[in-house]
Amino acid sequence: MDDILVLDYDDTILPTTYLKEQFSVEELFDDSPPPEMLDNLQDNIIKVLDSLRHFRICILTNSGNRWIPLTCSKMLPRVWEWITEKNIPIYEAKVRYESYYTDPTTWKQYTLRDAMVNISRVGRIFSFGDSEHDMKAVQNMAEEIGCDYRLFPFPVHSSKEELVRHWEFVHTHLREEVL
Repeated sequence: MDDILVLDYDDTILPTTYLKEQFSVEELFDDSPPPEMLDNLQDNIIKVLDSLRHFRICILTNSGNRWIPLTCSKMLPRVWEWITEKNIPIYEAKVRYESYYTDPTTWKQYTLRDAMVNISRVGRIFSFGDSEHDMKAVQNMAEEIGCDYRLFPFPVHSSKEELVRHWEFVHTHLREEVL
């Protein structure tokens, strides 16, 4: 039986809203090194993901057009290195299903189903995300296949500091949930 960890990206891994408020688009994508202010966030994300490496991990996002490789490699290079070294799949739900459905929860739920196609038995699904769509899609999918699930809601539109604290909290309390 496989356990699955579903990660949202914007405002869960990358403090997207915060960065857009702090920097211009040109600054975000110029050739300068990544902001040092994100080092602590990277440390915490990697610590949590390392502790869950026995899970099947995937990133499920409503962003598209290679947003994750572009922004993560620039802003969170150590996290990007971890993602690529571990061959973590990235699924762009909006790109897959927007032309068929109008509801972002449906996009994510169906994309999660696509991601699980080669898994014969799912034990639990854990979800880290900041939106109701993230939580509802995992809940619907878990109920559909009859497995346990645990939702770790992140604050909506988090600042960098809030995200760091939340990843620290998850790391501290995760052990109880995983066992």
